[in-house]
Amino acid sequence: MTRTTKKTTVAALRLFTGLKAKHFADALGCSEATVNSLETGRLKLSDAMGQRIAVETGASLAWLLDGNVNAPALAADGSLFTIETFEVNQSKKQRSDKLPPARLAVDFVNFAGRLHDILSAANRAGGYSVPAYKVGRFLDGMESKGGAPASDWPAVREAMLTDIGEADAWFAELSARGPGGQDFVTASVAQTKPSSFVMPEDEPTKKAAPAKARPRSAKRKG
Repeated sequence: MTRTTKKTTVAALRLFTGLKAKHFADALGCSEATVNSLETGRLKLSDAMGQRIAVETGASLAWLLDGNVNAPALAADGSLFTIETFEVNQSKKQRSDKLPPARLAVDFVNFAGRLHDILSAANRAGGYSVPAYKVGRFLDGMESKGGAPASDWPAVREAMLTDIGEADAWFAELSARGPGGQDFVTASVAQTKPSSFVMPEDEPTKKAAPAKARPRSAKRKG
């Protein structure tokens, strides 16, 4: 952690981790006012509170209590405290390092859904390129850190552009068929896309009322 103009190690640590005061207070089980007092030095950092901060962030308790903001910040194991130290500490509080396949599948679906919502919202607002670029850079970083084989991004991008070009041409051809062309496009997409996938632009369709069963005829009395 680099030198800071903050007065206390608590303030320097929160600034470095990027946590907002409210989130920091929630993690520590205290109020924002308490966090502000600790950061400005109006409230002295106690051993108990220092221990809670150390547990939540992975920072060294000794460094926190020493109060020297210009001294290199240390992690609990004595190594230099970095943003990776904080991220690893946070991840271990939420998940184990090796998940069973079913739990991994649930996590994947949740992450994929969030990513879909983010990119769809950006696309609707006409600002898709920047989020898409950031997601690509993030995935590049995860490949290198997580041990996954690096994808051949230029080849992947070229294939994507080819597919997009073919899809655009297909839609243009269908839309040019005159009146009813848009309905034909919609019907064609509905037939080709997976039934479990719903485009953001799709509107829920009304289900047809089930056909009423014909009443059985009463048996004649013999």
